[in-house]
Amino acid sequence: MPESRHPSSCHCKEDGTWVVKGAFSNNGDEVFVSSVTDARTFARFSRLLDTNPNDWVLQRKFETVSVASDAGPLYPCVGVYTINGQAAGVYARASTGPITDYSALDVALLIAEDEIAEQR
Repeated sequence: MPESRHPSSCHCKEDGTWVVKGAFSNNGDEVFVSSVTDARTFARFSRLLDTNPNDWVLQRKFETVSVASDAGPLYPCVGVYTINGQAAGVYARASTGPITDYSALDVALLIAEDEIAEQR
């Protein structure tokens, strides 16, 4: 998992190594990266981050490796649902670009039985 931080613990949102994400967003509708998001939009959401830091999370930026498909390269995203800080489920999505947003496809996440046994 990429490193995550509360916005008040880091003044690094503009350095391009962090992604600003809505704390309760699961469709990528509130994902901003200073090196990708246009400057005006990033500045607007940066002000929201400063005003309401508990509504946001900073996540260390990472490179996603694409997977070849008939539709062209797809970038996978695996997420974890949590309830009161405990993992409660997982989901997977795939996008046509390196940032997973509202237009990403929902995809199946399959886990091999032998890998489950290894975890026990």
